[in-house]
Amino acid sequence: MQQSQVREKMQPSQIEKNQEVNKLMFDCLDIDGSGTISFKEYEILLKALGETNEESIKRGFENMDLNKNGSRSRDEYAKIRSGYFSSDDPEYASRLFYGSF
Repeated sequence: MQQSQVREKMQPSQIEKNQEVNKLMFDCLDIDGSGTISFKEYEILLKALGETNEESIKRGFENMDLNKNGSRSRDEYAKIRSGYFSSDDPEYASRLFYGSF
């Protein structure tokens, strides 16, 4: 199922809640308060979740850095996180959000 199809089935309250969760999680990951998530901040998340494969961490970050500027904006983060939960495609970049889990 595509992300747009999932969103169409969501109630407005679910969309709002998802946006709140995205904001909260982004703010938690943006350790330095720069307004972006750096590779180091992403690496800290994955290592805290138990990911130990450095190559997997690098590949995940590179695939999710949509504009290839070396960090993830709030919009990139929200799109990737939402895609993780709504895509069935194992090759979709969002599927690497939490590393190789």
